[in-house]
Amino acid sequence: MENVSVGRGSGNGCGSVDNVQTVEDCRAECMKVPECNFFIWNSPSARKQHLKCFLKRNDNNKRQGDRRDIGRISGPKTCDVEEGQNLDGDIESEDGGIAD
Repeated sequence: MENVSVGRGSGNGCGSVDNVQTVEDCRAECMKVPECNFFIWNSPSARKQHLKCFLKRNDNNKRQGDRRDIGRISGPKTCDVEEGQNLDGDIESEDGGIAD
């Protein structure tokens, strides 16, 4: 979900990682943290904190269409439970395929 902020609010964060180069890398960071279920990646076109990956417990308090969220990409840890169990290090690409 582009230009969307999820998991906003007190106590919902479970970490952040600086200098994350791609949205796929941000998802991979989320996969490393058991409490993480969603992420927000600030792309180079984000207002501030460029290339920062925010790890979130849930997607509560979604915000979309706010100019503060331009350049932010949010998404789930995995697209479904079965995929998450069988992922074996592959990351879904932006077009929905599996990137090598």
